[in-house]
Amino acid sequence: MGFLPGTGVVLFGGEIGDAPVDDTWVLDENGWREVTTSTLTPPARLGASLAFDPSAADGARLMMFGGRP
Repeated sequence: MGFLPGTGVVLFGGEIGDAPVDDTWVLDENGWREVTTSTLTPPARLGASLAFDPSAADGARLMMFGGRP
């Protein structure tokens, strides 16, 4: 989970039962909503961390670290 300025809190991955998932959710002033993207999506994982990358050219990038399938 990480905070992306202009977007909100972003949550990626987790598990349903014993199976990891590759869902992406955003929490903003309207509540939680699932988002999809046409860009590359990381494989399903548990325990990953997200951090805002202030050096991104567009100012809108989270970097993912760690986790396990």
